Amino acid sequence: MRCIFAVLPLFLCLFTTPGSAFCQNIQPQIVIDAPAINFQMHRVPGIQVAEAIGDHSGNKRSGGTFFNPVGRFTIHFRTETDGLTSSCVSVAAVEYQLLDPEPEYWIAEELPAGSCIESELIAHELKHVAVFQRVYANFAAEVYGLIQAAIANYPVQTIPSYEQQTKTAVENAVRDSTDGLIQRLAQAAYRENLRVDHESEYDRLRRTCAGSLNIEGIPMHRLCRSYPQSCPQGLQTRHFYKVRSVL
Repeated sequence: MRCIFAVLPLFLCLFTTPGSAFCQNIQPQIVIDAPAINFQMHRVPGIQVAEAIGDHSGNKRSGGTFFNPVGRFTIHFRTETDGLTSSCVSVAAVEYQLLDPEPEYWIAEELPAGSCIESELIAHELKHVAVFQRVYANFAAEVYGLIQAAIANYPVQTIPSYEQQTKTAVENAVRDSTDGLIQRLAQAAYRENLRVDHESEYDRLRRTCAGSLNIEGIPMHRLCRSYPQSCPQGLQTRHFYKVRSVL
């Protein structure tokens, strides 16, 4: 006898048994679809950049990078029954897709085209783009093994009335493990972006583009205190916002 996943009621343990001659192991197919992401640059009003992070004070901000990866999956089950008291639930395949519908970075349209500050801020945002691309690549490399582990307890033999609960259990296991990975990588991206958004970066911008604009840098740890929705607080907030210029 064995129990499958803690999310099920304990009494389900009474009705699940390891694979037998009736319930044979099969090799499930795991397909990961994580296409290359291409960040698009958009020039928008500086006020729009500010409002995107919840700042409705009328301030203008120079730029920001937006990345909100979304994972979705489909599990294909195979169910057999002996026609009497036993059912065998197997995982035939898992298809997982990771995507961000609109990865992009914004540059305030008020910045003079071709100016020092515009060029430097684009280069700054591209550093954040590189962070997210590395995180995305790490996810694609790790998610296969997590899914493989989440379905390792299958197939299971159960009773017909518990087939749906059994399928729900493996769906929850796949969701929990992959969402947990997204959350861990979001935290990793946050730490890397902290290094990009260091005080020294804003000092460099001031020196490089002296006299272009009055640049006020806001390091991420300070921005997080002012606008906590901009920082990782679990799976629902995976956006990171950076620099402000006084335009």
